Amino acid sequence: MDEKILYRIETGLKLGTQDPVIEVYGLPEDGWYEWRIMRDGQIEHDTRQAGYGNPDIALRDALIHVYGPPDVIQELDRAIGRAQRGDPQPR
Repeated sequence: MDEKILYRIETGLKLGTQDPVIEVYGLPEDGWYEWRIMRDGQIEHDTRQAGYGNPDIALRDALIHVYGPPDVIQELDRAIGRAQRGDPQPR
């Protein structure tokens, strides 16, 4: 059985010479999935032995690994919005 890549997402983070790429891969016929971060054609991080039973859950965890938990992302979005508007930063 060959592993299949179910999701491949460009992160848009502009780190290094290439953006990190999230891949969720696995064996759908066995209900086995993992995620990895690829950069410059090399595996940077791989959950190889986690054994996710759902590719969407593997993708969720990969996104959190790369971007942080939702509350951190929301606060970052608010800070960017304040900076773009020229609003004072909270103390």
